Amino acid sequence: MTYPTLPIAVGASYETKTDRVLERASNGTLRGRVSFTAPKRVFKIKHPALSIGERDTLTAFHAANMASVFSFDWLGTNYTCVFGSDPSYSAINGLLCDVDLTLEEV
Repeated sequence: MTYPTLPIAVGASYETKTDRVLERASNGTLRGRVSFTAPKRVFKIKHPALSIGERDTLTAFHAANMASVFSFDWLGTNYTCVFGSDPSYSAINGLLCDVDLTLEEV
């Protein structure tokens, strides 16, 4: 399943999670551990001014894939993701709305 192709607002971002832990030894030497085999991304997405049809497409996709993995295209690279948060809808007027959500790489 592929995430719907919808406009993404300027300012959408991602952060990288590595599960990196830094600790100092008794002699002051810094040591680090990383539990993940590869860094994972958390995408913070805002879909601006979606039409009713676009909003319904996203709502249906979310309902069908709440706990499923899907492919998400970010700047030409595909990531396997799950929903990290439920969509949050903000009405702009009677016909358009902004949608904020988080996607987490599997």
